[in-house]
Amino acid sequence: MTMLSRLRSKANTLLRHCGFQLVRLMDVPAGRRAKMIRHYGIQAVVDVGGNNGSYGAELRDYGYTGKLISFEPTSAAYNMLADRAKADPLWVVRKCAIGAMEGEVTINVAANGASSS
Repeated sequence: MTMLSRLRSKANTLLRHCGFQLVRLMDVPAGRRAKMIRHYGIQAVVDVGGNNGSYGAELRDYGYTGKLISFEPTSAAYNMLADRAKADPLWVVRKCAIGAMEGEVTINVAANGASSS
C-alpha cells in the first residue's frame, strides 16, 4: 500500500466518523464535475494545493455556490489565490501545506510555477 493510499484510507476513516466521504474527481471535466457536486448536494469543497485559485474560480464559473476552502503553501501562488478569493465570503484560503505529517519541509517549485513538490 502506497503512502497516498494509506493517507486516503485514514482520511476516509476520519471523515466517515463525521458523516463525510473523500472522493477523487480529478479526471472529470469541469462542467460535469460541477454538476456532480450539485447533484450530490456537496456544501463544501476542499482544494488542497490551490495554486493561483484557478480550480476554485472554475467551480464558481460553473455555478458552485457552496463553501470553498483552498490551501496553498507557496507565497507567489498564495498571493494570487488570496487576491482571487478576496471578494468571495464563502471562499476561505490558508497559506499552508496539507500532508501526512506535521512539521516543516522544503518545497521545490517548478520553474513554470504550475506545480510544486
